[in-house]
Amino acid sequence: MTGKTFKRLSILQQDRIESEVSMLLHAHRDCLRNRHIDTTVTSYDCRDGWYGEAFGVLRGVAVLGYGEFGSDNVPNSIHSIWNLKWWFAQIKDRV
Repeated sequence: MTGKTFKRLSILQQDRIESEVSMLLHAHRDCLRNRHIDTTVTSYDCRDGWYGEAFGVLRGVAVLGYGEFGSDNVPNSIHSIWNLKWWFAQIKDRV
C-alpha cells in the first residue's frame, strides 16, 4: 500500500457498504449450495455473478477515491479500510 491518503467513509456509509457486500456474498454462497457445491470445501467462486457484484461494489468505492486495492492480508497503516481488498477479505471472513 502506498502512503497516499483517501477520502473517509462515514460510519453509516461503512455499515451500509458492508451490509450490501455481505448480502451479496450470502446470495453467492446460497447459489453455490443450490448448484450442489459443498461450501465447506469451496468458500467462494470468483466466476459467480453474485461474488463479482460484491467485489464490484468495492471497486466502485475505489473509483470514488475512498481507497485502493492492495494486499488482502494487510490493512492500510493509516486507516485500515483504505486497503479495500483487505476490507473485502474481512467481510468475506465474517460471512
